[in-house]
Amino acid sequence: MDQKVLKKIQERQERRAQADRAFSERARQEREVRWQEAEQSPARTWGEWASETAGAAKDAALQGTAAAVSGATKLVFKAPGMDTSEAMWGHFVDGKGETFEVDPQSMRGSAALEYMMQQNRRDFEQSMRPGGTSADGSKHPFLEQIESMKDGESITLYHPGVGGASDEWNQTITRVGGVWEHLDLDQFGSTGSAQIKSRGNLTATRDGDTVTIQGRVDHNLEDVYNFNTETWKDYIFLPQIVVQESGMGTPFRVEGQVPQALSGTVKVKDGEVVDGRFKWEDAKDK
Repeated sequence: MDQKVLKKIQERQERRAQADRAFSERARQEREVRWQEAEQSPARTWGEWASETAGAAKDAALQGTAAAVSGATKLVFKAPGMDTSEAMWGHFVDGKGETFEVDPQSMRGSAALEYMMQQNRRDFEQSMRPGGTSADGSKHPFLEQIESMKDGESITLYHPGVGGASDEWNQTITRVGGVWEHLDLDQFGSTGSAQIKSRGNLTATRDGDTVTIQGRVDHNLEDVYNFNTETWKDYIFLPQIVVQESGMGTPFRVEGQVPQALSGTVKVKDGEVVDGRFKWEDAKDK
């Protein structure tokens, strides 16, 4: 073989050997660095790896399920007559957790909420009619105050057990009750179990045997929009609970108010209330 050709082959082999040695040296150095790092930090067991991997897989599955449920729920609440449910669900998945205001028209349009306000209006009226009682069954203070008024006198009616208002009457309804008793699907999908607190400030003016009643009553809706597991009935909303637990939905407070003006007359005979007639109108200002 030509000596020049042989020399070139030998030089090429030597360069390849040098490259292999350099590569091996870098690999050895990298291994030493990894070993040193491993010695300085706790060993990660197979159990820890499996737990982390399973947790990541569960989170991924939960997020995927929650996203699917959220989209399906949104479609359901787009059904006719479910406007408040749709708006609250959108507010829920928006994730800011800010208070949601229900306008008076929506409250009056809800059969369940309107029923609760009607019951509270009845209680206000009964407190100024013959035989009117407080929630504990005792004679209502309004009757005693009206019966003791002098001709030409004007007073502000008050209940000693209520602070900041003449009186307060409350009504509570369950999510299921709203559907079965009032066929109110929108209430079922929006506020669910809720409470109406009706607080009123009333004045009375006596003229002969007639006492004129005037004032205002605010019907206040108070609720928290969330999905819990306190009772077996709550599991009806298991898919929505998944959305909440995944962090894709944030609970929030729900508030609303329907202000109404109350006017009427009460008849007093021989120191006792014998009749009461009342009228309700929506207040012009909130």
